[in-house]
Amino acid sequence: MTVARIRLTIFGVVQGVGFRPHVVKIARSHAVTGWVTNTDANVVVELQGAPEELAATARDITSDVPPLAFISFTNTQSITPIKDESGFVVAPSHREGTSKTLLPPDTAMCEDCRREFHDPTNRRYHYPFITCTNCGPRLTIIRDLPYDRPRTTMVDFPMCPACNHEYTDPADRRYHAQPISCYDCGPTAWLEKNSPVTNPAPLTPATTERLRENVTALFDTGAIVAVKGIGGFHLMCDATNEEAVATLRQRKNRPDKPFAVMVPRLPDIPQTAAAPIELLPVAIAKDRIARFDATLAPSVNPRLSRVGLFSPYSPLHELICDRPLVATSGNISGEPLITTNDGARAHLGPTAPRPLADALLLHNRPIHLPVEDSVVLSTPATQAAAAENPSGTMNRTDATDRSDTFKRSDTLVSLPIRRSRGFAPLPVHLPGTRRVLAVGGDMKNTFTLTTGHYAHVSPHIGEMHSLAARRAFRTSLAQLRTLTGADPELVVCDMHPDFATADIAADIADSLRVPLVAVQHHHAHALSLLAENPALLTTPTEEGTPRPTVAVATLDGTGYGTNATIWGGEILLLGPDRTTFTRSWHLPTFRLVGGDAAVRSPHRIALGLCRDWGLASPAPIPQVELSLDRDTGTVRTSSLGRLFDACAYLVGLVQDHATYEGQAAMEFEALALTNKKPLTTCATTPKMAVEELLADPDPARAAARFHLAIGHIIGKELKATGADVCGVSGGCAANQLLVSAIKDEVGAENLLTHHIVPPGDGGLSLGQALYGRLTPDPS
Repeated sequence: MTVARIRLTIFGVVQGVGFRPHVVKIARSHAVTGWVTNTDANVVVELQGAPEELAATARDITSDVPPLAFISFTNTQSITPIKDESGFVVAPSHREGTSKTLLPPDTAMCEDCRREFHDPTNRRYHYPFITCTNCGPRLTIIRDLPYDRPRTTMVDFPMCPACNHEYTDPADRRYHAQPISCYDCGPTAWLEKNSPVTNPAPLTPATTERLRENVTALFDTGAIVAVKGIGGFHLMCDATNEEAVATLRQRKNRPDKPFAVMVPRLPDIPQTAAAPIELLPVAIAKDRIARFDATLAPSVNPRLSRVGLFSPYSPLHELICDRPLVATSGNISGEPLITTNDGARAHLGPTAPRPLADALLLHNRPIHLPVEDSVVLSTPATQAAAAENPSGTMNRTDATDRSDTFKRSDTLVSLPIRRSRGFAPLPVHLPGTRRVLAVGGDMKNTFTLTTGHYAHVSPHIGEMHSLAARRAFRTSLAQLRTLTGADPELVVCDMHPDFATADIAADIADSLRVPLVAVQHHHAHALSLLAENPALLTTPTEEGTPRPTVAVATLDGTGYGTNATIWGGEILLLGPDRTTFTRSWHLPTFRLVGGDAAVRSPHRIALGLCRDWGLASPAPIPQVELSLDRDTGTVRTSSLGRLFDACAYLVGLVQDHATYEGQAAMEFEALALTNKKPLTTCATTPKMAVEELLADPDPARAAARFHLAIGHIIGKELKATGADVCGVSGGCAANQLLVSAIKDEVGAENLLTHHIVPPGDGGLSLGQALYGRLTPDPS
């Protein structure tokens, strides 16, 4: 018999996802010998046997991979057979010193683990850290690669004999599952109130039951509990108890911003591996809450049209979630997530100087990297992406498809609003090979590192105004650089001179001795949309065929323009190389009094708008009127976000001060959605759209008409560019009434929208990274 040997080198998300057990199972079902191992860059498989058996084994290994894995590409080599080899084994992992493998995200508890969790006869019944090769923490516990237990935060929990047997049994679902543990060998959890627990007792089924009872009893009394999860803490309380929710708002100094609600798992509601917070219409959310004989407290989402719901994604959450619970980020407002027990004691718990919680639910599995919950917005499935992939399944050999896990399997698709737990840092495929660090913006910050053909977008970091946030940025960057092996050749930042991220970028570029380039804010938004549509970036195969022309409406609140004004209502016509653009249209400008200070004051914005557009003015503010008269302390803007803020004030919504970013515009959209009356609009200019709004005595109809009018105007201007392809990006692209009106003009099938990264500033760094890949070498 002819004996041959091949080596498969497999690249992609192939570590931490049960890939080696998958290879062992396939290999042992064929007449082959050999081994499989992890390196820091890939999985390597050597197979020996008859040529037909080798071909069949290789085909099976790469065609039906584990649920959380995907293969980007595979190299196959013929090598010399080894004499007298027997069996197929897992060889020890080793380092090659090359670029690193792609990193797996944290994933929600799988159905197999959930069944075991709720089975009183199972040895992991109600065990708060149950996991297997198909679910559980990954990114948040990985310290280095190759991905093995000694390089995770589970290193301090030696496996008991029973877990070790599962870990080493190729037929077991937990074969080489690095976070594997049980009551006898894993982390422990405990409740703290007035004093730290210095030596927590190991968990048993009995103590776990008491822990569950004690926590749910606290919820019964309206208490707030800080719960340590996979990537940080949640502040949790009974979402049906208005007094408890109001107390949480008062303690967190969060008077209006909506809270997310964790709802016990309903068997007929599918849960994806990412289990993001899903922003659902109020009617759908109320229906789900009603199935628990409950009603949401009014202050969970004041004056908004959607409620953020998600299921318990960790077993600890599953243990305590017996009713709808507010589950908001465990941090001080404006600061990064808290991840350590000592940090929770110092800033969240009842012994903190300004307590946010009445008790702490802690555990002793360290969190290496903080990761926020992801947020998606359900939208009608009319986008081309949904038509191409109605089942939500993915081609496991295509790296770009694995990034696109926001697609759903029902009549809705999901627009990413915050891309973090469950998705980050799954890569996006980018042309070129330059190693780029793109630092993002100062709001909803993420950064992006590029290696090889991939862009790794970091988990959500947040606002960059505080020293703590900038420290969190650098910590997350250091970890992702370690795990990706990225050594940037170029640093890219926003061109706004006062951004904290611009200062960080300058420091990093100086320390690495690499060039620093700045890209205009809205250009980066447009490029982030193109990064999700690689066909618009490829070089045409037919000689002389030009790339399609692209026009993108970049619509948001604030972006530093090339003419020292604040942009935010622009249509950019991108050049053939995508590194240049023409500002083909923009909203007429108006003045903001106080610059950035005006952003939280819709009244101030409305005064500047009405003065400069010649509209009937609202109640005057003497200081603002004086500034407008003298044109002092003002800045001109073309921002659609600020226009929405002004119109929200003009129909009687948010008055003098918005308490969170985007509040006025979000309430304005929610008001518009309540309109049930027929709509028409004759507006052909933004000024006419505001005049229609002011003339309509019905606030809901006025708001809805304005959305229709401004969307039609933008859609017509997009078509007027004559571009082959149109798109919409920027924070305002989360407004589905606006996007729907734009689609009315250009056609739903002709408008590109986001499906991998957020249209807002959470996707900005991806566009910056693409600019860094495409721009000529600045050195």
